Amino acid sequence: MHKNQHLALSYNFLIYKGYSRSTVFEKEMGQHWYLPNEWAEILMNPKGFRLEELPQKLPTYKQEEIQNDLLFLRRNKIISPTINSTTPDYQESINISNYFIDCCSVTISNPVNKNFFNTLRNFQSKRLELYFISKSKSLDFTQSLGNLNFETLAINLDYNHFKKLNLNELASKIKKLSAIRIINTPFNHSETLNRIKIQKIKKDSNHEFSFKLLKLADNDEHNQYYKGRIHINADGTIKNAPNSLNTFGTIYNTDINDVFNSQDFQEIWKAKKSKVDVCSDCEFRGICIDKRPLKKRPNGTWYSTEDCNYNPYLNSFKGEDAYLTLKECGVESTKQGFKILVDQFIAVKTERPNAAQQIDLNQNLL
Repeated sequence: MHKNQHLALSYNFLIYKGYSRSTVFEKEMGQHWYLPNEWAEILMNPKGFRLEELPQKLPTYKQEEIQNDLLFLRRNKIISPTINSTTPDYQESINISNYFIDCCSVTISNPVNKNFFNTLRNFQSKRLELYFISKSKSLDFTQSLGNLNFETLAINLDYNHFKKLNLNELASKIKKLSAIRIINTPFNHSETLNRIKIQKIKKDSNHEFSFKLLKLADNDEHNQYYKGRIHINADGTIKNAPNSLNTFGTIYNTDINDVFNSQDFQEIWKAKKSKVDVCSDCEFRGICIDKRPLKKRPNGTWYSTEDCNYNPYLNSFKGEDAYLTLKECGVESTKQGFKILVDQFIAVKTERPNAAQQIDLNQNLL
């Protein structure tokens, strides 16, 4: 490798810098590697770098360590020779048309008011999601949903309410059914049955990872869980999503299209991860679908009263030995603002030294 060779991050890779480590993702296959933040800062420069600059940019690294890291980066095609250029900015998407929505979700309780769905007949949606929250014969009426304007149907159930559900019969009756999600199951399991993706979840989570987000040009500009989504509670209340805090009238006294296209309703769509407490410090923000309810401060930043199941300050997931809640490690995210209690935080970090100080060759995200 020539000393003056100009290198840069390959076009098919993305880097997300976290609090104590970074993650580099390969967009096509979803492969990923952990990198020290020092390396991430070098690779995130759109102008690239020269080999002769590395000792200055990595003053704590020995020459042998730099060479080993370079070999790893080249072997995995994370870096490549380049001509100075910058990546074009993506333009912000315009409002979604007032008759076509990405996702409309509805909470179903018992008994079911069939007239409830008459208000949705002129409301076209790519995806309709039904959330059944009580034990009932509510599923019997789902065959009539074929008259509504949606492309695919997803059903969310509680295992304790629908233990004896005949999935084969359900699949044959509802032609547009594409996914069934069952929570509180004895174990985690995923399968495909007659074209339908069935996901059984032992314990529900407030976030999930999707490598598909890496291919979305506006992933960094919009909240991919809330964008293009509208939710209707069993009582007709209109919200952004099932767990949202704000309400926007009911379907009985409000034009649902007007709500969907209003500035107030769409505000949460643009809750950038870089403006959300903790998410801005997370190396997984580029692939995370965050379902937590968010609140906006007057200064334009966002926060949630719920902890995520991943703590980016300790690089650990809930259930792992090193995991602590934000409060337990001295991180506060409230209406008043974000802060780290330094003494408490240092004490916790001292007990749990960061394990991501070098390139991780044995990565495992999930």
